[in-house]
Amino acid sequence: MGRIWLRCLAGVAAGGLLLALNACNDSDNPRAQGGDNQGADGASDDARLTVTFDVTGGTTIKGTVTDAVPSNSLSPSCAEYAAGTQSDGKTVFSVPSLVMAGPVDGHEVTIEAVVYDYNGPGTYPGDKLSGFGNPGNLMIDKQQQYEILTGVTTSQLVVDSKGGGAWTFTNLNARGDTPKPGLNGKISWTCK
Repeated sequence: MGRIWLRCLAGVAAGGLLLALNACNDSDNPRAQGGDNQGADGASDDARLTVTFDVTGGTTIKGTVTDAVPSNSLSPSCAEYAAGTQSDGKTVFSVPSLVMAGPVDGHEVTIEAVVYDYNGPGTYPGDKLSGFGNPGNLMIDKQQQYEILTGVTTSQLVVDSKGGGAWTFTNLNARGDTPKPGLNGKISWTCK
């Protein structure tokens, strides 16, 4: 069943990667229906991420969710995830995940943070993260969007060779007309 979602990603160009990943989170996606990611024999058919949130500020989110590895491979390994995805001649790394498999601490969380021109596991400053038209987007409950604001936000992404990593940020800016406190914290993950 997990292959349905992953097939959505095959052959996607970098410019359409974020749109395609969000489009995959629909009624054809067993994750969106609360399904698992197992094959007919009951064994897991690809790697999984355990994503932990420790975020405070405008919204507090503390909790853990298990999610699929964002990839254009039909059966990605943790090492493949750590290496990034080839797209339109560039290597791209997607922070897990663009749409979480389920609520986290009662909130629907969408992460739209991608490193284009990814050079493999290592440390990337916040200015290397991109999202839908804004750097390092994080959306909560489909209403409030947060982004990296140059000169205000400090942010760093660390990826290890096993597909784990962390995105830390201070004063991730609340976007919109109504002033809201920014977000501070860490989103970390392990891959198995």
